[in-house]
Amino acid sequence: LRMWMERVVPAGGWGSEAIEVGFWHINRMLKDDDISQVILIGDAPPNSRKEVTEKRSRKGNYWKQTIFSTPTYYEDELQKIKDKKVKVHTCYIGDYPKSVFQSIANATGGTCIPLDIHSDVGANQLTDLVTIEVLRDVGSEGGKSEVLVDAYRKAYK
Repeated sequence: LRMWMERVVPAGGWGSEAIEVGFWHINRMLKDDDISQVILIGDAPPNSRKEVTEKRSRKGNYWKQTIFSTPTYYEDELQKIKDKKVKVHTCYIGDYPKSVFQSIANATGGTCIPLDIHSDVGANQLTDLVTIEVLRDVGSEGGKSEVLVDAYRKAYK
């Protein structure tokens, strides 16, 4: 995880991100797989409906040739994820996506944290988030979630 974090560098782009496509993909996976949680990491908020239309028009026929040919919007896809009771944990880089990432996490019962990609703190934050949420999920059937999380915190804090 740390090696991956060291290579992460935000660089330009078209402003808001195509989070609607990622959420659409999750919903497609939910048809065949049992997914309990997702982690969204980003340095920009999702596209608005207007941005989805505008950005798709800039790419001409590109989108029509992909499995993402039908336009969608992040809030519509998020509602489907929420209906399936999948938690979306969000990690925002910088303040630009903070409020919408908090809303996404709150809507699904997920966790929202700032992510510092320029230090070891960021790798530790992400490691803790992933580990703690996996332990909560694994322990949920036997009522041992918090016991597992507490044991992790005692061992690694």
